[in-house]
Amino acid sequence: MTNWDNSTISFILQTGKWMKAKEPEDFLPEGISLIRKLTGAYTTLQIIFEDERTARIKNAMPLFLDDFIFDPAPIKSFLEANDFEPVYWKNITEQNHLFSDILLALSSAVLIPVVSNNHYRLIIIGWSEPQSFNSTFQNFIIVVKNRLEELLQNVELYHTLYKNNDRYKAIFQGLPQAIVFIDDKEEAGWVNTKAAELLQLAKEDSYEPGIVAAAMSELRNKTLLVSCTPISTKEINGKLWIFEER
Repeated sequence: MTNWDNSTISFILQTGKWMKAKEPEDFLPEGISLIRKLTGAYTTLQIIFEDERTARIKNAMPLFLDDFIFDPAPIKSFLEANDFEPVYWKNITEQNHLFSDILLALSSAVLIPVVSNNHYRLIIIGWSEPQSFNSTFQNFIIVVKNRLEELLQNVELYHTLYKNNDRYKAIFQGLPQAIVFIDDKEEAGWVNTKAAELLQLAKEDSYEPGIVAAAMSELRNKTLLVSCTPISTKEINGKLWIFEER
């Protein structure tokens, strides 16, 4: 196993704990620092596309490169021309490029586009000494790119589900009927305000399914209209119970 194979395994293992990170700012600086450590690079940074007029350097080493601003349009055109794949410059001085001011006096560099749902970042790694960029190194870079994109996609999915959860919760609590939901795995049950009052539970919240089921059984002799609807989505599966007075 080569050193770059070991670096690939190390990157995968060390980024595993970031899968539940809530913000890119929680893990990307650490990821760039890890890349710097594993590659022995002199310069590491990310360029963030803030809006249509501004692309900004963040998490740079050396620190003086932080907050350097670019026009994002030429950078995006450059990335598109390279199909958003990593670019390997063995000899920087031979390149006619957009980053001459920040890669001054470096010999070699790698540019790693990180794209997630039309959000763009560019990670740049630079060395003072010439690099060979053999196939195992390039495999390492591909893993880095894919891993960071996966993390960003997970964060975006988390935020989408979190926002949807707040929206659904507001609707759920606002309904005039007593609503009870129990998931198919019977790991949790949810009741809205009306259901909590009807079931004599402390408040609208999530409860163990056994608690909800026991409270529901107490209603059997009451004069209620009860309906049960199966719910199946990508995120959740279960049964929705609606209680209404006759």
